[in-house]
Amino acid sequence: MILSNKDIAHVGESLVQNIVSNAEKKEILYYTVGFNSIVKNVANKLGSGVVASVLPFILKDINKRTSADTEDFEFTNELIDYYLSIIDNFIRKCPHDTKPFLKEIIEAVYQLISYDPNSAVDDEDEMEIEEGGI
Repeated sequence: MILSNKDIAHVGESLVQNIVSNAEKKEILYYTVGFNSIVKNVANKLGSGVVASVLPFILKDINKRTSADTEDFEFTNELIDYYLSIIDNFIRKCPHDTKPFLKEIIEAVYQLISYDPNSAVDDEDEMEIEEGGI
């Protein structure tokens, strides 16, 4: 089945609305995975409105999730990984639409460089691993 650009943009807009409305729920990951698949294949057909609505949310959510203490590190890391994939595909496939957000994207990337998802490992656990000979 072939969708028109208008239909693709509508699907993208619907997924963005679901991502934003489920920001505090685990379901955000499902919508983000689906949106990532669409962006990988047809980002250039989504339209500048979709890019302009989702990128500020993603950048804000990355900041919020990396600066907050969370119990579910795997979930947070997986979500951020999908966010980065979406950003990467937007930059490659929609450079004109992402240009206004480049400064914020670079700031988020700098923040993520220092973000270590493994920093939650206790020092005691680290010592046991070292003593175990692994």
